[in-house]
Order: sequence, then structure tokens, then C-alpha cells
Amino acid sequence: MNMTEEQTEEQTNELEEAVSSDGTAAPAVNTGTAPEARPETGSVPVALRFSPPYAVTGNCLGIVHEGRDGEIFTPLCTFVPYIQAELTYDDGAEVTKQYRIGGIGSRGCVLPPIDVPATDLEKMDWMVNHWDASCDLCVVPHVREHIRAAIKQTGAYALHKTIYAHTGWIRDNGSGEWQYLLPGCDGPNEVRLQGKQKNYESGQYLKENDMIVLRSLLDSDLAPKEILYPCLATVFLSPLNEFLKQVGFEPKFILTLVGRSGSKKSTLAALMMSFFGRFTLTDLPMSFHDTANSIIYNAFTLKDVLTVVDDYHPTARRDADTMRSIMQTLARGYGDRAGRNRLTPGVTLREARPPQGNVIVTAEFPPDIGESGTARLFCVE
Repeated sequence: MNMTEEQTEEQTNELEEAVSSDGTAAPAVNTGTAPEARPETGSVPVALRFSPPYAVTGNCLGIVHEGRDGEIFTPLCTFVPYIQAELTYDDGAEVTKQYRIGGIGSRGCVLPPIDVPATDLEKMDWMVNHWDASCDLCVVPHVREHIRAAIKQTGAYALHKTIYAHTGWIRDNGSGEWQYLLPGCDGPNEVRLQGKQKNYESGQYLKENDMIVLRSLLDSDLAPKEILYPCLATVFLSPLNEFLKQVGFEPKFILTLVGRSGSKKSTLAALMMSFFGRFTLTDLPMSFHDTANSIIYNAFTLKDVLTVVDDYHPTARRDADTMRSIMQTLARGYGDRAGRNRLTPGVTLREARPPQGNVIVTAEFPPDIGESGTARLFCVE
């Protein structure tokens, strides 16, 4: 049974109610209640209902086995962990899972949730790094394996959620419908971007006034039309990348705004970026002061949107070599739409990560990146 976010919040409240005033959790567990039957207020929360041989007594998770005189409870740890949510992260190339682990401490307090990679669940380092010293493991054979198995039992009652680390079009596997991803977009999908990419956001639906503003922009003297029109064309081209790719006509160029310092290149670029979020000339998505690897990674995750790599202005020789190398990497990436092949630590081939959106580069002079690279630039001055 998957849970909604409201049910997860309700579950946390149930945990608080299940802890009595003297700091002990309600003792009744292993009741065999079906997942659909949610407990009444004051009884044991669903998330703490473990199946044999695991049980909870006095805010401790333990294992029960038969003795001569009946059942014997052996504590495994001094807290009660459980899965609040099972999170699937999709960056467009790889899918990974994390568990959001919550729990009750030995004194009956509700412990803060921790997001734990699925592969690290059994290591228990997450407990040491995030919860206080009262949370500890007992000296029991195979204790980590037992705790991992018990925690996994609670996953049936957890919220299941997919979080996308990229933008752009995806196709729903169930309905077959296309959905456009941006942070804050309507619908069931959540999008999380990092760093300066967090400024991407979904705006309101198009209104009549928006068309009036756009028309006034076209008629303004903000920039010469031979500069403004290519910029706007690249803006409206970007959401079409997915479908152009499907028919073999994916854009393969870099729009390069060339002008001396103070000519409002970054301001114009920020204005174009405002179609996709909240940007100013000081917080554009990327710049030539970023590393080449981070730029290529972001170029892949920023799918079907416009992005900007700002401030190509080599001065010292070292800066010139670095910026020229980044510009060559961008030209190959956006010009060929092909990512570099890389190997995993297990010596298997990683999924390629080519750029998936469109880009504007701002530069003080046309980049000198050779004939092949220059052929991929659409320069406007």
C-alpha cells in the first residue's frame, strides 16, 4: 500500500501519540493487522508493526525466539527505525533509490528523518552520523542484517515517490501521456535541481497579458532585431528538442552573444532565461568559471530548456587555456549531441550524457576554438 504525503504526516503524528508520557512505546506489535486497516488514535502506528520474528518493546526493536518458558525478546537496538518514504531518484540516465528513515528514540522522542541510499541501509553509518548517542546497536550476532530486514518490513506502508533530477519532457509509462518537468510544475512529479539550477521554475499558465508583454518586447529597442530575434527563437525552440530529436532534427548549434564588457550581454541572456524561471544577470545557470565536468553534467540534466554559460573572457594565459577547453567541450557536446563514453568502477560502460537542451554563451570576443568548433557557433554581435 503506497501512502500519500498527508498520510505520512499523519503517520508521524501517530508515532508521537503512540509514545506514552513515561517515554515507552505501546507494547502491542505483531498483531497481524492487514495493511489497509489503519490503527485508531493511541494504538500502535502501522509503521511500527513488524512481522515475526521482529517486535518492539519499550522503544527497542528486537527479535523474538522461543525458549523453554515461552517467548524471549532480545533487543537489537535502543530505538525503533522504520521507512517513512521510498524515494526513487531519476537523473535521466541512472535511477537510484533512497529510504527516508524515521524512528522513535529510547526516551520516546520522534527522531528526525534521514535520507539513506538503499545500498547503505545495512551499514548503519547513517544512524551514527545523524542521531544522538542514545541510539545504539546491541551486541547481537548479525545485528545489522537483522535491523535491515526489520526496517525493510515497514516499506510496505511507506510513501513511494519519484524525484526527477532533470527537466524536460518525459512519457508516463502508465498513461502514455507526455509531461513537461520543471521545479514547481503541476502534477504528481517532483523536480529537484541543485545549485544555481534551482532558479528554474514553472510559471503560471499563459495569459492574454503575457502575449501583450511579448509583443511589446518585440517592438522595443532593448536590442537590435538581428540579435533579439535569434534569442527568442532559441527560447521557443528549446521545449521542442525532444520531439525534434525523435525525427532526427535535434538542434546542433550554440547561440553566442558577442560584445564588449558593459554591452548588456548577460542582461539579455537573463531576460531570455526568465521564460524558464527566475534569473538575473548575477545568477545565471553556469559560467566559464565553473568546471568543465559540472557544465557538461548540467547540460545533460537541463533537458528541453534554455541555459546560459556566461562570461567567456580569457585574460591570463591559464584562464585562456581553461576557458578555451570548456568552449571546445561545449561545441562538441551541443554540436554533435554526443556524450563521452565512461566506465564505472566495475568496468562497465556508463550511460552517455549528451546535452539535451539549448544554450546561449556570452563572450567578449568570438571564441578561437578552431574551424570545426567555430562552425558550431551561431554568433550575433
